[in-house]
Amino acid sequence: MCALNSNHQHLSLSTTDVVQVISRLDLGFVVEAADVTPKFVSMVTEAFGDTGYVSGRILNGVDLSEVDSNVYDLVTVYSVLHHIPDYLTAVKDIIRVLKPGGILFIDHEFAPEYWSPSFSLLELRQRTAPKTPFSNYAKRLISPAWYVKRMRKTLNPRYQEEGDIHVWPDDHIDWDRIMAVAGSEVHVLRMTDYLYYQAHYPQNLFDEYKRNCSDLRELILVKRS
Repeated sequence: MCALNSNHQHLSLSTTDVVQVISRLDLGFVVEAADVTPKFVSMVTEAFGDTGYVSGRILNGVDLSEVDSNVYDLVTVYSVLHHIPDYLTAVKDIIRVLKPGGILFIDHEFAPEYWSPSFSLLELRQRTAPKTPFSNYAKRLISPAWYVKRMRKTLNPRYQEEGDIHVWPDDHIDWDRIMAVAGSEVHVLRMTDYLYYQAHYPQNLFDEYKRNCSDLRELILVKRS
C-alpha cells in the first residue's frame, strides 16, 4: 500500500463493491463507504476498520444534504443511480460535494444501446438466452417466497427485488439529462460504452461480440477548478 495522503478523500456510493474499497486504499485514499442500508455499511467498516482509513456513512436515500460542499477528491457511483428516485438531483449534489478538480466516476448503468439494441447485441442475446431447467420451475411451486414475489409483482408490475427503479424502456438513466444537469461545472474525462460479461456467456462468444456491441456505460467527469 502506498503512503497515505489524508487530503485524498474518496466517497464510495457502492459499499458492496469491496474491490473498489481495496483499490482506493492502495491508491492512498481515505475511504468513506456510504449506503442507505446500515448492514452494508457495517460490513465494509468491519472488514477494513482496522486500517484506520475507512469510515461509514448512512445515506438518506434522497441526496447528500448532510455533506458539506467541496469535500471529496473522488466519488464513485457503481450500479447506484438506477436505485435513486431522483437520480438527476443526486448527480447535481454529488458534483457539489466534489472538490474543484475532483472526479466523479459513474459505472454499471445501462448504455443507450441497451434500449435501442444493434443487430449485434440482439444476435448475442438470442444466441445466449439462458434456458431455465424444469427443476427450477418445480422448486418455485413449493417456495412461499415465490408466491410472495408473484403477489408483489401483481400489485406492482414494476416491483424489483433489488430495488431497481429506472430500468424500464420508458424510465431509465438518461445520459443527456445527466450531462445537462452537470452543465458547465464539469468536463468529460472519459465516456465508454462496453459489453458486460455475464456468467452464462461462452467466453468465445463474448470475445467475438464485445468489439461490436455494448450494453453498459462508464462516465468519468472532472469538476472544473
